[in-house]
Amino acid sequence: MPKSEFTTTYEQFYEELKGTEYLPLFQPFFDAVKNADDTMSGLHRRDRYGRIPVMTQQHKEQLLRLHEALGKEAETLIGNADVPENKKHAVKKIAGLASAYYLHLQRYDPAEDPRSLPELLEDARTLTLDTRWTELKEKVGSNQNSRQPLTFLDDKGREITGVFTPKKIFDGWKTCKDYLGEQAKNNKKISAEGKEILRTLMDQLETPKAAQLLGLPENADRSARLAAIYEQIFQKTKDNDELAKETAKRIAGLYSTPEKPMTPEQAEAILGKRGLYAFGIPLEKQGTAILNNCQIAKMHDGARLDNRNAAMSAVAELLNVPNLLARSVPMKIIDKNGNEVEGTFMQEAVGTDYGNLKETDIYLDPRVMTHHDGRALKSIADLQVLDFICGNTDRHGANVTYIFDDDGMIIGVQGFDNDTAFGTLVPEYGDFVAFMTLPENMIAVSESMTACLNQLTPEMLKFSLRGYGLTEEELDAAVARMNIVKKAIERGALQKQQGEKKEAAQPAEEKKDG
Repeated sequence: MPKSEFTTTYEQFYEELKGTEYLPLFQPFFDAVKNADDTMSGLHRRDRYGRIPVMTQQHKEQLLRLHEALGKEAETLIGNADVPENKKHAVKKIAGLASAYYLHLQRYDPAEDPRSLPELLEDARTLTLDTRWTELKEKVGSNQNSRQPLTFLDDKGREITGVFTPKKIFDGWKTCKDYLGEQAKNNKKISAEGKEILRTLMDQLETPKAAQLLGLPENADRSARLAAIYEQIFQKTKDNDELAKETAKRIAGLYSTPEKPMTPEQAEAILGKRGLYAFGIPLEKQGTAILNNCQIAKMHDGARLDNRNAAMSAVAELLNVPNLLARSVPMKIIDKNGNEVEGTFMQEAVGTDYGNLKETDIYLDPRVMTHHDGRALKSIADLQVLDFICGNTDRHGANVTYIFDDDGMIIGVQGFDNDTAFGTLVPEYGDFVAFMTLPENMIAVSESMTACLNQLTPEMLKFSLRGYGLTEEELDAAVARMNIVKKAIERGALQKQQGEKKEAAQPAEEKKDG
């Protein structure tokens, strides 16, 4: 087996720790990595005719078990407070590479598309598409990203259609700071004192004093501050005059000192209407993203958005519902100038989206929930569970396609545009989250989903998400949400059993009368 990044990283890390006090602690992890690596090396060997054998179902199951063991040991080390952060970083890198292999092994079907392990691992690498000689369509926009429609042939000659989203970082703080800095530099109608306020305003908003004024803890991060600013200033104002007054109040509170007090009227006089409006403009433009990402999903400011689609696809694979989402994978394209652009490719969703439904389809026949043995209900129920575990707070009618049979009956759904996912939101019982179904409101959970959840451990969920750039807090939140679903299912099963026992204990005459 040619040395891969996985093997090289593992060997370098082992050499680094060899002879140190840390080696015994890391040895179970190294053993798990070596077992997986040695087995994969064996499946790369050619027979006497120079052929590499195809992977069988037995090979697949063996490698899955070895990668699961690797993932468990990796997560144990990452969660160990005695392991230094620089060594955790190496473990995370190895686990991220192994996670990509694990995901492709899960997808592999030896009966449908038999392949050798080298062919399978080639698929695990990030797809790079050279578009220099392709006439690309005009970009299409969305609330979160600018997306490029793409159609290409895969290695089997099949046409794949979807959209490529360049790497997208949500950085509302930087957007506001850059805009205010530009105004401070170039707007000639704002006084020198007003320009100095605009230039330093975002820095002032990071202080403990600002947190107190916004009603937040002193250690509140930028995400919380940005959401509070948007909610308190922009969402509650009805017109530009009111926006100016509310902004002036906050600025006066930030810049006022005992030695040099400042009133809202003085702040308005210093900045003028143009200076006060300047703060509202980036807030307005960033409003939906601030609301969805920071305030609702509780993503950190500076989070990468596009790869969350691919992360959700990974969890869908783990829960054995890969077709419940429009499949998303990491991708790089080479643009017309020869530049490599990193991003995510999402395949075109199957079915009909809300905007293209016929008027007669919008009011769906109630029978759809039982038609085709309840396939539609199962599809919707599974998507609710998947969305909750992944913390997707933006599942509304326009982010779902509806799949119909030849008689016009709905038989399933498929979700897409999943980039508002994997924040640190962990709803408690009785909370309300728009565009997310909480477990207590789920009318059904399928038996197959329950079986998958029963098998899924926190270690395997986190392992499957390694390599997508999520923070440890975001991974821990995904585990917490998974545990909430599991407990809700357990409560539901217990209530059902108690109800059945109570009914069985009733006298025959009572049952008859009832």
